[in-house]
Amino acid sequence: MMEMDADLSPLLSYTEAGRYLRKSARFVRDLVYAGELSIRRIGRTPYVHRADLDRYVADRVETGDTARRPGMTPAHKRRGAA
Repeated sequence: MMEMDADLSPLLSYTEAGRYLRKSARFVRDLVYAGELSIRRIGRTPYVHRADLDRYVADRVETGDTARRPGMTPAHKRRGAA
C-alpha cells in the first residue's frame, strides 16, 4: 500500500496538524476536546481536516480573538487556570 504524503493529504494526524499550526500535538488534541476542531476517524485513529485548521486560524485572525492569553490552550481555560 502506498503511503500518502502529509503535504498532499487533507487529513492530518494530531502531530501533523500541530506542525501545520506550529504548535504541539497536545495543543491540537486540546482544541478537539474543547470543541474548537472536529475529527474524522479512520478505524480508531483520529484525524483533523486541513480545511478545519485553516478555518480555525482564519477565525482567529479575522476576529482578533484576544480572550485567550498567548500560549494558553483551551485545556488551560477549561481547567480554570488564571
